[in-house]
Amino acid sequence: MACRHCTSTEQQDLKFELVIFPEIDRLNRSPVRIHQQTVVCLGCGSAELVLFAADLQKLRKNLSTLNLDIETVN
Repeated sequence: MACRHCTSTEQQDLKFELVIFPEIDRLNRSPVRIHQQTVVCLGCGSAELVLFAADLQKLRKNLSTLNLDIETVN
């Protein structure tokens, strides 16, 4: 499958851990850790991230406790 951004066919399936801190000035809060597998384009470096439902729920819960506005991007 070709990259949607640069049309390169050089892509690699990688496993990674993403640690999300909702706001840098609130580092005393527990981070949300997400273990994921995704495809990274070796041509341009772009990657698409799709969170599992359980990880998305953890992130929403963490953000809601901070009283932050959650912006939806389509």
